[in-house]
Amino acid sequence: MYEIAAPPVLGHVSPSFLVHRDGDTVELFCDATATPEPLVTWHKDDQEMKSSERVRVTPRRVEIRDVDRMDGGAYTCTFRNVVGRVSHTIKLVIEG
Repeated sequence: MYEIAAPPVLGHVSPSFLVHRDGDTVELFCDATATPEPLVTWHKDDQEMKSSERVRVTPRRVEIRDVDRMDGGAYTCTFRNVVGRVSHTIKLVIEG
């Protein structure tokens, strides 16, 4: 028995536009299904994201603590497998 390969299809995702206040904790999320399981990457303004002191990056979510204006921008999750790819971009605006 073998699995039929299927390209990634977006599931539950953050809204495409979010506004938060200076100092908030922001959680961005993206989910997708695919066969085989997709590889997931997160980018902010075209730079691949890695976890740091304030930022936790996992395959399905990004948590940013104590946000400031520098955290504003376009965050994109991309799901890719051998059959295809799909992306979702979240525009984050920080007020204050």
